[in-house]
Amino acid sequence: MAGHSKWNNIKRVKAAEDSKRNKIFTKLSKDIVNAVKVGGSPDPKINTGLKAAMDRAKSYNLPSDKIEKAINKASGIRDSGEIIVTKVYEAQFDNGVEAIIIFETDNPNRSFNEVRMAVTNIGGKLLNEGSLKWKFKEFYKVRISDVTQDQSDSLVLMEGIDNIEYDLAARESELLIIKEFGYNIANLYRNFKDVIVDSIFIPDNGVEVSQEFIEEVEETFEELPDFDSIYFNQKYESFRD
Repeated sequence: MAGHSKWNNIKRVKAAEDSKRNKIFTKLSKDIVNAVKVGGSPDPKINTGLKAAMDRAKSYNLPSDKIEKAINKASGIRDSGEIIVTKVYEAQFDNGVEAIIIFETDNPNRSFNEVRMAVTNIGGKLLNEGSLKWKFKEFYKVRISDVTQDQSDSLVLMEGIDNIEYDLAARESELLIIKEFGYNIANLYRNFKDVIVDSIFIPDNGVEVSQEFIEEVEETFEELPDFDSIYFNQKYESFRD
């Protein structure tokens, strides 16, 4: 029995480590996808943001095939050569929570059915396009590492800046840039060494959403192959990753 218990403990530890590594790999792959989309090129010689994302991924030992797959995904091409399109779905749940759900898919009909079923199983309904997206605003969320307070303060004059937070202990700045201003993110890549950019949706009027519910919904969608990201109508908090 003691041996059996020890083996179970080993399996649990390994499962936890695998889960942690998978989450890191998923985040690194998403950083590469975002870098291609924001930088407008799948060529790291041209796209400095992509090169930074690839270097960061390699430092965490992300396999080269996953790096290539992420670049192809961002370029709209899958291994099979099928074209990928971005689909935005809008959902409302029984507890009043609303969400923007992003899928990157080569089969919109299949994705629609998968999203509808998942939303229904969680206790919600899929809404018509445009039903609640107007309640959200799209931002560039930018994380800059190894930056001084003075450098962070200098970013205030950038066009489209909605908010800047500086973490003194971590020497990191987080910027929210209103996407409709069309700010050239390449400027940040040129001026700073370690920059991570993501496109996110933030509600104009956020509400409190329990972490348990968020995790339940995210776990459900992460099982679907074409799922990319989901944004809730929750209050935004800087550095909450």
